[in-house]
Amino acid sequence: MAFFLRMAPMAAMAAAAGMVVALPSRAATPEQTTSFQKQVLPIFQEHCSMCHSPGGVGYISVSFDLRSYQSLRSGSAGGVAVIPYHPDRSPLMRVLKDDWHSSDKSALRMPPLGPPLSQEELGVISQWIKEGAKDN
Repeated sequence: MAFFLRMAPMAAMAAAAGMVVALPSRAATPEQTTSFQKQVLPIFQEHCSMCHSPGGVGYISVSFDLRSYQSLRSGSAGGVAVIPYHPDRSPLMRVLKDDWHSSDKSALRMPPLGPPLSQEELGVISQWIKEGAKDN
């Protein structure tokens, strides 16, 4: 009987009548978050850091360094690269994604010497920005 008293009244009545009742779980499920250090930075290291680090063409021409979270958030000579929570408004996403589809021959396509990032890589960066572009 003590078992029934601890349950919500409706659930206790249903249980007494022999009905199966699904009670909500009390265990919180942790939110999945995209890690800058484990998921985003390795993409930059593979595709971007050769030009966007001291001595590289991207660093020399626009002062944009992609070796760390702090340098990324510092932006470039053109301004901020990432607008937290807004991948569609972030200049970084535009040059990684949208400019590859532009018919404008002078559009800035990154990385310029290789193929565009994969849809999976773009998705990771976009999701990280959507989650607030945190240093995690």
